[in-house]
Amino acid sequence: MSDQRTPDWLIETQNKSWEPEIIISGITLTFVFLLPTHLYNMFAALIQDHGAWDILGRMQYNICLMLLMGLKIILIVHLVLRGFWTGYVGLSYVFPHGVNPDNLPRGVRADQFERPEVFVIRIERVCSLLFSMVFTSLMFVIGFFAMFVPITLLFLTPLDPVQIKNIALFVIVPLGGLGIPILAILLTTVWKDSWVTRKLGTFGLDQSLSIYMSNLGRLRTMLIYGIFFALIVAFTWSSMDEFSFRNRSPVEPVTRPGIVVLKAENYEHLRDDRLRVQRATLDQYRQDGTGMDLFIARYMQDAYTIKKLKESGELREKVGVTGDLEGLWIQDVHEVWI
Repeated sequence: MSDQRTPDWLIETQNKSWEPEIIISGITLTFVFLLPTHLYNMFAALIQDHGAWDILGRMQYNICLMLLMGLKIILIVHLVLRGFWTGYVGLSYVFPHGVNPDNLPRGVRADQFERPEVFVIRIERVCSLLFSMVFTSLMFVIGFFAMFVPITLLFLTPLDPVQIKNIALFVIVPLGGLGIPILAILLTTVWKDSWVTRKLGTFGLDQSLSIYMSNLGRLRTMLIYGIFFALIVAFTWSSMDEFSFRNRSPVEPVTRPGIVVLKAENYEHLRDDRLRVQRATLDQYRQDGTGMDLFIARYMQDAYTIKKLKESGELREKVGVTGDLEGLWIQDVHEVWI
């Protein structure tokens, strides 16, 4: 019979786990609040500079955004509970026996009062459980990202959009759409008792979920994660709409009865200059004189469009010139209105 006794070093580590938890929570929260801007620009650069599809960049950005929001929720609640935990630890040190019934009114002396250390243990368990959810959240996101990596890497190669589209539609999507279900069926039937299946059964995420379900119950575990992900979506929904780099579809003005709503993103003096320009910007909302400067965001997809127009001769016919065509393509690629 194997020895199931918990090692002394692990018990010591468990007893002092609050120390690294607080340090990791504080450091992670700092990065979590700083990362959204960099992620926004990274996935925008993937679309603008490398020609990736807007839906590809948007989905990956939204997944990262939900991950960061989940980390914010967990770590903030964790730090708040650790504050209560610290308070009860101090209370248990000053008054180790808890309530002194002799100094209470006669009517409540017979009531049962728990000692402060009971609350310390309860909060400790909740804090440790919350901290472990950070690990499972990361594993979920890694699994989602694995689906997008092959197609994303194609846009970092010299392949043109048509070649990438063909590879994605006829190679990657069929392999992922058919290969994954077939593999799942084989692992649950033919290879049910194989070494691979046993190893996958002990994989971190699966193992963690099994621990939660076997101790908390399947329904309670599903309820906890359901509420958790519902909160994440609710808090990130508005931020998801702010990421839009679809340069091939027309933009309709946002209007209310009788007025046009001002979008700060369209004006240099109002927009967040840390973020990439989605389409075009003017320097000021109010303009003087007869002309204005328009800044247009560069997209790799536009470069392919210009190349096709030049090769077909369509651009030369439209602008009616026989000289250098550089700088004359804007009217054929963009439709600008004020």
